[in-house]
Amino acid sequence: MARYKKKLVVVDAIRLKDGNFDEILNFMSLGESAWLDQYQIVYFDEECKADIIEIGDWAIKYQDGKIESLKPEAFEKIYEEE
Repeated sequence: MARYKKKLVVVDAIRLKDGNFDEILNFMSLGESAWLDQYQIVYFDEECKADIIEIGDWAIKYQDGKIESLKPEAFEKIYEEE
């Protein structure tokens, strides 16, 4: 039996705050495929699954262009700033 470790993954990330909705939309390249309200953004991912990013959540963009959102607790367990 052999042991394996997870390869280093570098992502671009931005945290949704009150007032930076446009920045998030540009970062995630969502354009008109997203709905905004006062506290969240609802969007469809590349697999046409609906996802929600709420204030305080992180928007993640992987090197292959895939995007997703993570709750702060999950983000802090997985990532650290370079």
